Order: sequence, then structure tokens, then C-alpha cells
Amino acid sequence: MSEHNAKVYRKQGGEELVISSGGKLTLENGWQLNGAGLSSLVSSGLGASATYDETTSGAKTLMAASTSARVVLGIVVVDEAFDDVDDGTQPKFKIGETSSDAKFLPDTTLTDATLGKVFVFGGTLTANKALIVTGTPATKDGKGKISVTAIVLPASI
Repeated sequence: MSEHNAKVYRKQGGEELVISSGGKLTLENGWQLNGAGLSSLVSSGLGASATYDETTSGAKTLMAASTSARVVLGIVVVDEAFDDVDDGTQPKFKIGETSSDAKFLPDTTLTDATLGKVFVFGGTLTANKALIVTGTPATKDGKGKISVTAIVLPASI
């Protein structure tokens, strides 16, 4: 899986969210990663948001399974820099679905990620499978913490 950069913005005169490739994730015209637009979608059941730190172990359900396929757009924000610290190891996180735990983001993506770095992932969440974040905890004094927000919409209308 390759890392994709995206630019997120609201079109002038409208409320349309546009994602285009070719640059860093940039917030313009009032869009915020955890702002009112995304949080209202999450609170209405069309998404989920959670924080994972260096103690996270195993698969954690971010969004429950549904009987139909759904489209996922996710944003990962590094809340604490990833660092091995004094012979420890930093945590690892991968994002996927039930029985395919790295479908959207492999566990190598966040290695040595710096504070504030933003990653975007997307794809189709298979019917009857949950969106999961799987953590391998840090050892000793290893550090790393992320926030994940995912918008999950029906794949067909």
C-alpha cells in the first residue's frame, strides 16, 4: 500500500468537501480535522473517532460492522511523536477491517512519525466487517499516540 497525500478544502460558495492528490493535507476555508463538519457526521452515526496511545494492544473496533458495504475516508493525526526512547520500541498501529487488519494502513506507515503529521486513508469497508485499529504496544519507554477519525458512508444509494 502506498501513502497518499491529499488536499482537503471546501469549494467556494458551497459546502462540498473536495479531496485532490498532489500535496500535503491542508485545511482551508474553515475545515478542521475535528471541527463541526466532521464531528456532526460522527455524532450522527456516519463515522467514528478515537485516540490510541503507546499501550494500545490488539484490535479495537472503531466502527461496527454493517450488513452492507461502506466507503471509508479516514484521517490519522499524530498526537505524540513516535520514538523508540532508550532501547524501547515505539508502538505500531494498522488500520483495516475484520480479518484484514492492514487493509487501509499497514503498521509501518507511522514508524518515526512526527508530532502533527497527518495521514489519510480510504477504501471500501466490506459488508459484515468492522473498521478496526490494531495496536502493538511500545516496549520500555517507547512513545507514540494517534487520533483516528473515519467517515463511513453507504457504498450504494
